[in-house]
Amino acid sequence: MILSKIWERYFFKEVTKVFILFLFLFFVGYSLLEYSIHMQDFAKDKNLKVYDVLTYFFYQFIKRATLLIPLGFLVAVIKTLCTANARKELVALQAAGISIKLILRPFFILGALLVVFIGFSTESLLPKSLTYLDEFRYAHFKHSQYGERKEPIHVFYLNDNSKLIFQHFDQKNELFLDVIWVISIDDIWRMKKLEANPSQPIAHFADHITRTKSGILEKTESFETHLLNGLTWDKKMARKGFTPLENRAVSALYKLYSQSSNPLQQAEALSQVLIKSVQMLLPLLAVLGVAPYCIRYSRGIPLLFIYAVALFGFLALFTFLNATVILAENNVIHPLLAITGPFACVLLACLFRFKKIS
Repeated sequence: MILSKIWERYFFKEVTKVFILFLFLFFVGYSLLEYSIHMQDFAKDKNLKVYDVLTYFFYQFIKRATLLIPLGFLVAVIKTLCTANARKELVALQAAGISIKLILRPFFILGALLVVFIGFSTESLLPKSLTYLDEFRYAHFKHSQYGERKEPIHVFYLNDNSKLIFQHFDQKNELFLDVIWVISIDDIWRMKKLEANPSQPIAHFADHITRTKSGILEKTESFETHLLNGLTWDKKMARKGFTPLENRAVSALYKLYSQSSNPLQQAEALSQVLIKSVQMLLPLLAVLGVAPYCIRYSRGIPLLFIYAVALFGFLALFTFLNATVILAENNVIHPLLAITGPFACVLLACLFRFKKIS
């Protein structure tokens, strides 16, 4: 039975405590910095509730979970193993006939749970968090550069696979300005203004453009005002530009990859699927990578050196993997080779070293 032994529960509890403490201290510091930047907005907005602020910071954590969780777990593994080694607890367990690999089982169990959480977060929480953060900044941050976004073009990707493109949103009059509604490559609406009411999307100075049998796009209708039947959107949809692929759910990315006929778009979607999948496995890689060096027997454990090399190595790998995405998305190198290749090399090196421990 999993965690049935006292020593298993002990190590699981110790590594969990350090992991939670790291996340708590790091994120409290980050939240205080974020709050100080937007203090004027938080203080002056009378409609802002405590629940809204807490939700904002929770989604800030979700946004950075793929980096913070493996990093915090790495620190927790080093701290717990090195402390147990210094106290001779590992020697005592080995003297009782328990192998080092078996001692590491609680660490792998927690690492597997974190893998599941990161996967769930990436699929379900991350897209929602980014939308919420964008809406929150738009609604409440009026006195900083992080308030209303400044992209020259904004895009809504609608549920019917059409796109609503606009240049500016007039918040006071609830109007989208200089709008194009792309139903398909053969059916396009162009309008000067669009009332931002999903139940009554009335267009002003609208032109209907369709593709002729000869393949030419021509204006077929013009209206001073016109109700666009069939145009619906979520009123809480983030007012932002093109939604980056890295901000989408894995299932949506895989669907885009399997359905797209554009090689460049396929490469971009596959690259994001692979990098998200690789990032999920980083907690397990943390155990494999540092455990052999934390359990070595010596007169003095080079704790500072282990922390320095482990943290630098992790951040270097994380940065390098994200850099390879650029090559993969542009088809310079196939995504499988560009992203999974380096990760596989690091994983094999860690497994080779881990296999030697008894």
